[in-house]
Amino acid sequence: MVVDGLAPPAGFRQTIGSIQVTAGQLHLTNYESLTMAAQFNDVHLPEPHLQDLVFELPNEMYRCEIVQLEDPDDEQAAVPDFVLTLTTGPAVEPWPEPPWHEA
Repeated sequence: MVVDGLAPPAGFRQTIGSIQVTAGQLHLTNYESLTMAAQFNDVHLPEPHLQDLVFELPNEMYRCEIVQLEDPDDEQAAVPDFVLTLTTGPAVEPWPEPPWHEA
């Protein structure tokens, strides 16, 4: 994750939106963890194995750019890697739906 740094490299796909940091932390997670926490009362976020994806940040609105570096369907590609860049300043339009959501 980059805060107020260089823009991420070009990749397979990218998206830009706004994200609000509250309580001085930003938690990154995945769909599996979200659905597990929604289904089971004993699952709490962040899950212990994802503690390294909790970042201490000042409370404010950020412009959030996410770049997925590899095509997740490419069998030759490594594990899909992402670059997340947060920039303070004016907010951009919020995401109307989850990025790369396929109905």
